[in-house]
Amino acid sequence: MANLIILDEKSPKEITIKPNEEVIYEALNQGDVERIINLEEGAKLTFYELNLKEVNSNLKINLLGRGASVTVNTLSLAKDKVLNYNQEINHLAKETNSNVTNFAVALEKGEVNYKTVGKINRHMIKSNCKQVSRGIIIGDDASVKSEPILLIDEYDVFANHGCAIGKMSDEEMFYLMSRGLTKEEALNLIVRGLVLPFLQKLDKENSEKYNLEVSNMFNK
Repeated sequence: MANLIILDEKSPKEITIKPNEEVIYEALNQGDVERIINLEEGAKLTFYELNLKEVNSNLKINLLGRGASVTVNTLSLAKDKVLNYNQEINHLAKETNSNVTNFAVALEKGEVNYKTVGKINRHMIKSNCKQVSRGIIIGDDASVKSEPILLIDEYDVFANHGCAIGKMSDEEMFYLMSRGLTKEEALNLIVRGLVLPFLQKLDKENSEKYNLEVSNMFNK
């Protein structure tokens, strides 16, 4: 069974996951942070990162041992803030796997920027590197940008990336407001529906806490 570890500002900048160890990390609303995570042979990491406040997040993951595997999930909710992410995944052993999924909601002068680099070095055969970024823009003065980069130096591997960013339709908002909701209530309902799948994956206490924080963003 995987060990759950809640990362905070006091956590080490560089962390190593031992051979065949399974770990779940939750890094929640930490602001500016730089983190390096090393995975040894057979190690498995699931990494959740959530930010509702301004951030410059730098995450570097090194897959050092054969069969090491990492899944990264991020959620960003930007309102009158700029959130920047630099993510780097290095496949430094054979048969390693990485899967990065970024999801952002930007509204009211919010801006989210992702730069995701996946690198498979030469001779690191049978490795897999996947990247997906999704963004929902609510309003004319918000933005979500994604820069996916794959650096592949080996043929016998699998690597792909995808990006889907779009603006929420005005019809959805109009429909909810026509049913008696205020604009703030409608936005709250829409955004909570978008972020709930991520929040449900967190530790129960954190899931409830950040569900409430999302709601409070619309009550200010």
